[in-house]
Amino acid sequence: MLSEKQCLEILRKVGCSEYVIAHSRSVSELAEKITYDIIEKGGSVDLKLVIAGAILHDIGRSVTHDIDHVVEGVKIAEDLALGPEITGVIRSHVGGGISQEEAQEFGFPENNYMPQTLEEKIVAHSDNLIKGTTRISLDERIESMKNNGLSNESISRVLRLADEIDVY
Repeated sequence: MLSEKQCLEILRKVGCSEYVIAHSRSVSELAEKITYDIIEKGGSVDLKLVIAGAILHDIGRSVTHDIDHVVEGVKIAEDLALGPEITGVIRSHVGGGISQEEAQEFGFPENNYMPQTLEEKIVAHSDNLIKGTTRISLDERIESMKNNGLSNESISRVLRLADEIDVY
């Protein structure tokens, strides 16, 4: 698995801004804390994957800052042969995942954009709780989603993801 330093070098190499890199580091720090909490409670999590995935989750923002950053990130991960685990984190990190219907509406290639593994879920949840580099509450994230006109289904997925992570 890639080290934190290697992941940061990759972000710089592909042209991510320092803002995106700082955000990714903040997501990684929270994801690491959540992972340690889960491990302490007896859960089994690949910490190195969580850290690498959290740092690289927004790699597609080197190309675009809209929702297409997910697809662009997957392309970059595949081009760089980052492996299916990291690619899965990148593909599924938005909100509580992107449904097949939403993916079709966005014009995404056919794929599963919902977090499946615990590592993918930890990174997605951590990303939901970081705005820029600032830790926000789940209530603040939900309010932001409502203000941005996101669907009740999208909001429900974020809440279900939070509940699932909080089980640990």
